[in-house]
Amino acid sequence: MGCCDGRSNWCVLYTGRRASLIHNSYYQNAQYINKKKMSNLPRTIKHPLVGDEVTFVKTAKETFGAYCLLKVLLQPGGGTDLHYHTQMCEKFDVVQGRLGLRDQKQTIYLNEGESYSIGPNRLHRFFNDTPEPVVFYCTVSPAGRFEDLLRIAYGLATDQKTNKKGIPKNLWHATMMFNMGESYLPGVPIWVQKGVFGLLAAVGKWKGEGMALEKYYKN
Repeated sequence: MGCCDGRSNWCVLYTGRRASLIHNSYYQNAQYINKKKMSNLPRTIKHPLVGDEVTFVKTAKETFGAYCLLKVLLQPGGGTDLHYHTQMCEKFDVVQGRLGLRDQKQTIYLNEGESYSIGPNRLHRFFNDTPEPVVFYCTVSPAGRFEDLLRIAYGLATDQKTNKKGIPKNLWHATMMFNMGESYLPGVPIWVQKGVFGLLAAVGKWKGEGMALEKYYKN
């Protein structure tokens, strides 16, 4: 699947602060969307440590795994560390405030109404270095298990099972989340990251540690 921009099969249409994400062929077969594909999980989750909010406008289940559409409220000083994905593409559309992006060695600032796409294997991060919150839509395609990862991360923080930086206190939980997110860190060969964290995640799953995480993302 191509990157989520104007050249791909995915079309993002915005009217003010409302968004709809329509795939050309999927739109023509919209009758296949039914209640069985709707999630019973909360649409909006809030991180208790930093105050960021994520609203799942479209879930992975509703799009058959093709993409997930998130509305994010990012507090001042918030953001992610540098990382990259091997398959996922992210498209950012700002609806309020100013969002900072790092794409490889380039730093970009998006204001209201502006958008930017980041494809696979590109080192990137997003951040808010302003004194005001920023609100933006993020389209992640394919969806992978990105939604599950966010729900687990916010859920563990809510249950006070992370440190002040939001890192799980349980080693097995941390490695399973790393493996689930398909996000990789700079400076360490990807085969090392996949091998070490993949092995630890498998051990954690064998020990039954994954069952404690299911309550956060399963209906």
